[in-house]
Amino acid sequence: MVMMRCIQAAFWTAILLASPAMAESLKLQVESGSITDITGNQGGHFYVSITSQSSRDLYSFTERYVGKKVDILVAGTLMVSSIIREPIHGRELPIMLSMTDAEWRETIAKLIKGTATLELRTTAP
Repeated sequence: MVMMRCIQAAFWTAILLASPAMAESLKLQVESGSITDITGNQGGHFYVSITSQSSRDLYSFTERYVGKKVDILVAGTLMVSSIIREPIHGRELPIMLSMTDAEWRETIAKLIKGTATLELRTTAP
């Protein structure tokens, strides 16, 4: 009986150590967005305003992952990866990418309508 328990313990330990880490993701609700400082066809800064609940969720999420890499996805597409330096406060998020004005406006419209999602994703340590 003791031998069987040792075998079972070794089996589960091996399974747990070999299992990939679970990814945690957070989907944010977007209320509005804006584009500033556009120069030519590309550039500028893209800002999204998220709901109060999303802001609280974002703070909790980023507090757990300080020092870790987080991917930012829009509509399931990886836009940028960044290391969280400190928990993120507030409802306005800057996202800096090279997109045309038309691409930014289309992205903002989809996020506000809910036809696209703004998601943060990380892999647990």
